[in-house]
Amino acid sequence: TRGPRGRLSSIRPMSDMTSAPPTTAPSRPKIDGMLTRNLPSGAMRFPTALLWAGLLLSAGFLTLFLRAADSKALWLSLGAVILYNGIYTPLKRHSPLAFLPGALAGSLPPVIGAAIGGTVPPAAILLAGIVLVWQAPHTWLVQLEYLDEYRRIEAPVFCRMFGIRQVERL
Repeated sequence: TRGPRGRLSSIRPMSDMTSAPPTTAPSRPKIDGMLTRNLPSGAMRFPTALLWAGLLLSAGFLTLFLRAADSKALWLSLGAVILYNGIYTPLKRHSPLAFLPGALAGSLPPVIGAAIGGTVPPAAILLAGIVLVWQAPHTWLVQLEYLDEYRRIEAPVFCRMFGIRQVERL
């Protein structure tokens, strides 16, 4: 489990690096109970975040390379990192549909974990599908709950595209 954990641990500092340049204020709503994002809040500097992201990502991929039965888990992990940090994170500033690549990346861990052993059973794919489908209503409920905060930072949300009543009905 160290490979996926290292790779997943690297996503957080990489997301922080792409969410807000080091000289800007946080660009996400402050939601009670959520962890503070170190880079946008100024608690961590960009070079430190880059170092941590690189070390954790390298450790995760190296562990997958050394321990996985074949390269499936490594390639799936790389795909998850690209989807999340390369597509979802930059896109979330511009489109409420950004959750789609983020949801796909977030649904891959059961498949990656199974792929470490060499085969991916149908149960892992089913679990990934459930997680993927769950992301849409989860995203919409979070946006409805914190709509004022999302409006304050002018984030694209489904309520702007479809209206609050339509999103509530979904």
